Amino acid sequence: MKKWLLIFLGLCLVSLAGVHFFAPALIENNFNRHLNHPTFAVSENAQKLHNTLFVADLHSDSMLWKRNFLEESQRGHMDLPRLIKGNVALQIFAATTKVPSNMTYKGNSSDEDSLTMLTVGQLQPPATWFSLYQRAEWQLLKLTLFTDKSNGGLVLIRNSADLNQLVLGRQRGDRIVGGIFGIEGAHALEGDIENLERLYEKGLRVTRQVVHCMVYLEMVCLISERKLLKQPIIWESLLMLLMPLHKWYQISCRSHLNR
Repeated sequence: MKKWLLIFLGLCLVSLAGVHFFAPALIENNFNRHLNHPTFAVSENAQKLHNTLFVADLHSDSMLWKRNFLEESQRGHMDLPRLIKGNVALQIFAATTKVPSNMTYKGNSSDEDSLTMLTVGQLQPPATWFSLYQRAEWQLLKLTLFTDKSNGGLVLIRNSADLNQLVLGRQRGDRIVGGIFGIEGAHALEGDIENLERLYEKGLRVTRQVVHCMVYLEMVCLISERKLLKQPIIWESLLMLLMPLHKWYQISCRSHLNR
C-alpha cells in the first residue's frame, strides 16, 4: 500500500511539474502566435527615419506570461531585447486580470474567467488565483523586478521627471526603454476605490474603466499624476484629448464603486 501511495504521489509531482514548466509556454504559443514569413525589406531612408523616432507602444500584456522578459524569446510579441531592436522608447504594460471564456464582440459574461487555470498552472502566488487585484499587483511586482534586473535597460516611468530623463537619454543615444504600468479594466479594483490608491503608490499610472465588457468604452485615463506624459513628444495630441478626462474618471469611478 505504501509503495502504491509513493508511486501515486510521484506521478502527481511529475504532472504538476509538467503543467508548471510546459503548459504556460504551450498556452502562450497558442494565443500569441508567430507567423513564418519572408524577411521584410526595409529601405535605407525608412530605416533612417525610424531611427529618429520616439516610438511609443500603448499596450502589452507580457507580464501575464511566465517567461523572462529580459531575454529574447521566440514566443509572445515582445521582450526587452526585441523592443530595443525595434527602437521602441516607451511601452505601456497593461495587467490582464480577467478574460471571459468564449469572448465575442457582442457581449461577454463576467461569471467565467479563463485566467484562473493559467495563474494556477504558472504556480503564481496563491493570493492571485482568485483575486483580480492580487493579479494586478503581482504583474506590477514582476515589472518592477525586471526593471531592477535590467541594468538600466528598462526604467519604470512614475512621473514627469522620469519621462524627461527617458527623453534625454534617448536623445543621447542610450538604448533604454521606459515602461508605464496600467490595468485593463477597473474590475481589477474589486469594487474598492482604495485599491486604486494602493496600486498607484506601487507604480500604476494608466487604466481604462472597462475591457471585454458589454459596453465598449475603451479609453485610457491618466491617474492622479496630471503632469505625467505632458511632454512634447510624438503622441502629445492624443494625451491632450485624454487629460481633461482625469476628473471625470475619478468621479465616475468613485460613484460606480460606491453604488
